[in-house]
Amino acid sequence: MPDMHPTSRLALATLVCSTATAQATWSLLYPPTSPPPRYEAAMASLGEDGPVVLFSGRPPVIQPNAGFLQDAWLLQGNTWTPMPGPLPPAREGAAMAYDVRRNLLVLFGGFTIGSGLRGDTWLYDGNQWQPGPSGPSARRNHAMAYDPIHMTIVMFGGVVPGFPGGYPQDTWECSGGSWSQIPPQANGPSPRAWNLMAFDAVNGKVLLHGGALQSAVSGPQDILYNDTWLYDGQIHQWQQAQPASAPPPRIGGAIAADLERGRVIVHGGELANDYPWEWNGQNWSLRVEACPSARSKHSMAFDEPGHRLVMFGGVTNSGSPTTDLWAFGSQFPTTTARYGTGCSGSAGVPKLDNRLFSYPWIGETYTSEVQRVPQGSVPVFFATGFAATANSLAAVGMPGCSQYVAPLVSDLRIANNGRATWDLSIPNSTAMIGLQLYQQALVLSPGSNAAGVIASNGLDLRVGSR
Repeated sequence: MPDMHPTSRLALATLVCSTATAQATWSLLYPPTSPPPRYEAAMASLGEDGPVVLFSGRPPVIQPNAGFLQDAWLLQGNTWTPMPGPLPPAREGAAMAYDVRRNLLVLFGGFTIGSGLRGDTWLYDGNQWQPGPSGPSARRNHAMAYDPIHMTIVMFGGVVPGFPGGYPQDTWECSGGSWSQIPPQANGPSPRAWNLMAFDAVNGKVLLHGGALQSAVSGPQDILYNDTWLYDGQIHQWQQAQPASAPPPRIGGAIAADLERGRVIVHGGELANDYPWEWNGQNWSLRVEACPSARSKHSMAFDEPGHRLVMFGGVTNSGSPTTDLWAFGSQFPTTTARYGTGCSGSAGVPKLDNRLFSYPWIGETYTSEVQRVPQGSVPVFFATGFAATANSLAAVGMPGCSQYVAPLVSDLRIANNGRATWDLSIPNSTAMIGLQLYQQALVLSPGSNAAGVIASNGLDLRVGSR
């Protein structure tokens, strides 16, 4: 990247003090109301602006002539609210994932008293549930995860009648509720249920960890796994990872990806230790810290608006159901937020945002990206400063455009394939935590207006610590 303006180098240099040591922590939340106790419920987040959804599950005691819990709950902040019906049939052991591109929550499979294993797909568009198309065979205790790079949901595993031993080795992808089976891979993950899946933002692949072949619930002939696999959505293939250490095998653990911190967390499960494990893209590490009590068959998801992972319910090691709600995240989260509106050129309105999975953390390089730039080698100026503005640029020949930042430094980039990027190396200093930067991109666009320049939206950045 070109050298920064001396003023900007001086401003950043004066902020460098001690090396940062902050880390993410667990905290117990106290919502005014809570869903009834349950285990083996499905849980997923509805994207960057939506709530976390908790669906169905098994109650601690099955009453005569009653089944599983046919309810759904929405978590926003620290508040649970019931989701209005009608809802899909009640079940346990289902899997659920949110298709960000299509704004669809996808629910598949599970087990229902009286109906047995389920092979139905349900889609929630933010307003109502609707049945989805058929696809995989009925199953329970499988796993699904959304791949935001290849914009598809990946599913593997579960208990399925008709397969040898009742456990399949099939991989499925779901786009917009439509299922397609991936050709079998001889050297892929072995058949299993209770496997855990989440998206690995560091590698840009879906991660699969562990699972089991059960002779009975925690029976003496169980085969337990603690291997780790990565699914490449580009070539539709699994590859086994070779971490130096790995969590112990478990049944009924929970997993979630902290997409902002670029980490995957595994917690709890039968036969596991009390502490969570964290995957950083290369290796697993045990987090010995104050954390939720040991439990199994609980639910976890990443709450994007809250910049945190949330965990609910399950069964403690003593066999008692719990309704406690926990959050896990950075003490000093990072944020990136767009503001204002850009003005249009030949390729549309330039959109400035953080590059996918790039966030302003101390000790790391942050990348922002502007899209919808005219094709060719187009000059783009990234203006960055410590203060936001809102001034019309009509007087300089840019009607409909606004200035959203008081620039401290402007850096020139050349766009390729309709986009340009800007990098900032952030010192590993506690003094940088909470630093707020504002940015805007100006794009050369002859003929769009008298000045031949168009402007993007503004971008508000807050530096955090993992």
